[in-house]
Amino acid sequence: MIGASLYYYISPIYSPPEMRKLVLIALGIITIIIPALLLILLRSTGRITSFNIEKVGQRKLPLYITLVVFYIAITKVIPQSRSYELYYFFVAMMGSTLGCLVFVFFKIKASIHMLAISGLTTFIIGLSIHYQTNLVLLIGVLVLLNGAIASSRLLLKAHSSTELILGMCIGSIPQFLAFAYWL
Repeated sequence: MIGASLYYYISPIYSPPEMRKLVLIALGIITIIIPALLLILLRSTGRITSFNIEKVGQRKLPLYITLVVFYIAITKVIPQSRSYELYYFFVAMMGSTLGCLVFVFFKIKASIHMLAISGLTTFIIGLSIHYQTNLVLLIGVLVLLNGAIASSRLLLKAHSSTELILGMCIGSIPQFLAFAYWL
């Protein structure tokens, strides 16, 4: 949702305000509201023990749900925006989620928080290059947020430094690979 909002703010390509609003509302519903309701359902049925999902094995179902959410966004919402940059951002985020799921099968917990913020940061760097726009301030803020999120995850003892680095790599690498298609 944040990535799409920033894309519309940064992109010099005209898109009708009504279309932007509809895309953002649809993305808000399928990437925030529906997953939040499903997490509450998983918690109330005992499929996950807490919203932090500390146990590696309990991450499978939420990650499968996230893959479905990204698939719906890619096939139903993003094509309406006619934005290939946004399309490949979501494709790369789906790839990141799939990568995180693969690690779960090996009982390795990667930081999904770091996956998300590093994927967003990499996407914004790509937009800066693509549109030849000076986004140094925004990129600097995002890099600071990367550090703040990593620090908070360490302070909360939610992850080890290895899990944070793994999450950062899983978030960034698919975005870099997607650059080949839209940059």
